[in-house]
Amino acid sequence: MKLFGEVVLAIVGIFALAFLLLTTSSRIHLPGFPSLYLVQSGSMEPTIKVADMVIVKTQSQYLKGDIITFYDSSHRVVTHRILSQEQDHFQTKGDANSTPDTSTISFSQIIGKVIFTLPKLGILVNLVHSSKGFIILIIVPAAIIIIDEFVKIFRHLSQRS
Repeated sequence: MKLFGEVVLAIVGIFALAFLLLTTSSRIHLPGFPSLYLVQSGSMEPTIKVADMVIVKTQSQYLKGDIITFYDSSHRVVTHRILSQEQDHFQTKGDANSTPDTSTISFSQIIGKVIFTLPKLGILVNLVHSSKGFIILIIVPAAIIIIDEFVKIFRHLSQRS
C-alpha cells in the first residue's frame, strides 16, 4: 500500500510539472527551444483546430506553405500559413479563411514554424487557467503531497519517542 501511495504521488507530481510547463512555455522564450501556443480560433481548420496546441520553433528561414506563428500588427499571436514572400515580408492566410490576411508580416514578427500539433490539449490548459481547474489540478494535488509529508513526519516523530 505504501508503494502504491508513492507511485500515485509521483504521477501527480509529474502531471503537475507537465501542466506547469504547458501553461508557462508560451510566456517563456528560451532561444533554440520550442514554445507552445494555444489555438483559439478556427482560421486554420481543418489542419489545426480550436483548442489544439502548436509547438513552434524558430527557423533561420521560412518558405511558402510553412505554417508559422507570429505577432500581427495588433501584437496578437496568430498561426497561419505563408502564401508568398516578397523580400523581407510574408503574406499569410488561415486555411479556413477565404482571403489573405490584410497586412503582410516581417521576419522579425515571426515567432517560429509549427513543428507539431497536440490535438485538444488546450482544453486542459484552459482548465488550469480557470479558478476551478487551478484548484482541482494544482491546489488539491499540492495539498495531498503536503498532507502526506506531514503524516510521514508525524510517523517518524512517533517512532522516535
